[in-house]
Amino acid sequence: MGDASWSPFPRVTYPRAVDCNAIGVRTPVVGAFMNTVSGQNPYLVSVGWWEKSRLDEALAAAAHGRKAVMHSGPDVNVIQRLNLETAPGAAMVDVGANVGFMTFVAPASGRPVFAIEPHSYNVAKLCEGWWLNLVNRTIVRQNLVHIFHAAAGATYRPHVTLFSGPDHHDQASLSEDAVIMRTSPSTSRGRAGHLRRKRIPMLTVDSIVPDDVPIGVVKIDVQGHETAVIRGMSSILQRRTGYPEFIYFEHDPNLIRKAGGDVDEPLRLLTAAGYHCKRYGENQLCSKSPRSIKRYSYP
Repeated sequence: MGDASWSPFPRVTYPRAVDCNAIGVRTPVVGAFMNTVSGQNPYLVSVGWWEKSRLDEALAAAAHGRKAVMHSGPDVNVIQRLNLETAPGAAMVDVGANVGFMTFVAPASGRPVFAIEPHSYNVAKLCEGWWLNLVNRTIVRQNLVHIFHAAAGATYRPHVTLFSGPDHHDQASLSEDAVIMRTSPSTSRGRAGHLRRKRIPMLTVDSIVPDDVPIGVVKIDVQGHETAVIRGMSSILQRRTGYPEFIYFEHDPNLIRKAGGDVDEPLRLLTAAGYHCKRYGENQLCSKSPRSIKRYSYP
């Protein structure tokens, strides 16, 4: 995949952004192309060891000189399609970026991305994915990717506790009860007392996106804490221009209740900011132009 000593990442210019050169990229990196909708620029993702079927497929393809392709789900396709509809240069904000299934769709089309991810393993995979895209020239401009190792919330806090399951593939949350462990129910109950706890900072979306950067898409997936994230982007929502064209967020009543939140509050906040929302599976798709979301239907 290239020289492991090569440091492709630009100097960090945003406060608290991750320096991927400091994290380091160990080669070879196993990656795969995300399956994209028609007209979308191709991009790669570093495959996590826990995605065994995808990992095996990627390794087998590489061994035979073929291009490994990961099949994306409906949520990834929605973000890809929304990205195509936003203005050139409009940024994407990916809150709860995981390993980058949606993150790199923006910089692959020449748009900046601000990715927030609390899980350290996933942050390392984001750096690897960025490296893969630079090496393969699917991302041409180095300065489009900005990664933040933090939780997103309503206010800045230097330290909050992140709970996660014992395996890297388990979902993390700021609430113990909202942690999803990808194991059998009996095993999950047996492991409930072995949740990992890490101290990380909490940042607001308002604090990481410069005032002069227009926003195309905001994606939020934070295990029931969506209300806090929306409260932390109040300045962006109140912009006269450059406000988010689309907001796509997980709206799972069960997770919101486990996180101690009000199920209806995210919609109330966005409605007050002038947005119209439409249910899409377990997510809400919101825009200030209701016409722009009418054509989206859950498969």
